[in-house]
Amino acid sequence: KISALKNDIENSDAKDLAIYLNADDCSEFKPSYEASNWNYSHRINKTKFVPSNVTAQLQLLNWKQHRSHRAKKLTRLFETPSGYGYPNFIDLETVLDPNNGYCKNDTIVIEANIVVEQ
Repeated sequence: KISALKNDIENSDAKDLAIYLNADDCSEFKPSYEASNWNYSHRINKTKFVPSNVTAQLQLLNWKQHRSHRAKKLTRLFETPSGYGYPNFIDLETVLDPNNGYCKNDTIVIEANIVVEQ
């Protein structure tokens, strides 16, 4: 699961977009997103958490300049259900400025390309 949230930096007026990749215990899986043409709940094997090496590319897509996506790579061993990522992925002011191409109609798109090895 991908989490994106506003990160208020202590003792500063700066605010960032934080992005995390979360590994959950699938035995307690509750689908949080269902689209009319895609329901991923049936794809989850409802088993206990298995420690895994994870490599992921997290990207904030740029609809204006398709080669200017903001991307960061994450490589971690997920030993327990947990989340890892970037509390300061990108400055929120940069994301919300329509001239930068990350936000369109109050919507941003975050993409994750994930490889899991047990």
